[in-house]
Amino acid sequence: MSLFFQNPEEIRKFILQYGALAPIIFIILVGFQTIIAPIPGQLTGIAGGFIFGPWLGTLYSLLGICLGSYIVFILARKFGVPLLKVFVNDKTYNKYNKVVQEKGIFFLFLVYLIPGLPDDAISYIAGLTNIKIKNLLIISFIGRFPGTFLLSLFGAEVNTRNYLSIILFVSLAIISLILYIFKDKIERIFLKRAKK
Repeated sequence: MSLFFQNPEEIRKFILQYGALAPIIFIILVGFQTIIAPIPGQLTGIAGGFIFGPWLGTLYSLLGICLGSYIVFILARKFGVPLLKVFVNDKTYNKYNKVVQEKGIFFLFLVYLIPGLPDDAISYIAGLTNIKIKNLLIISFIGRFPGTFLLSLFGAEVNTRNYLSIILFVSLAIISLILYIFKDKIERIFLKRAKK
């Protein structure tokens, strides 16, 4: 999937070769990315739009994210901190564990909503809370919808090479660059406000 921008048509052919099962294959791929995170989530979001169009791409991406998140929450509850430490580094765990435990649902919603925060890693920490898994899935779905839709919309526009595609690409690139440059600062501000 990291080769998506080198040959997006090959990725589309690979997924669509499964015919009616193509959406399921894609959902499983996104779910796997959420659990293990070997593939940048942004690429799967863009690929969803490129392969299935903006609306179905968004739906399939979100279903995959929820599938992966559900497995993460279950694994975290079953195996606790020892498993969590396999997937979440100590720095992230120490930064977010106390805040997630204390602030709960609204904090997690913001984590899923704001790009650039380690939402997949924080899902493992969320699995250790007393929040019902059903509620965790709902806030994960709603919080991730806007960003996933924008990525999917961009993916759908990649083939058309029209002005909307160019504007979306430039906007996403600028936002991503700003978030990357100021990631640590944004994280510090976010955590400081969350602890109040």
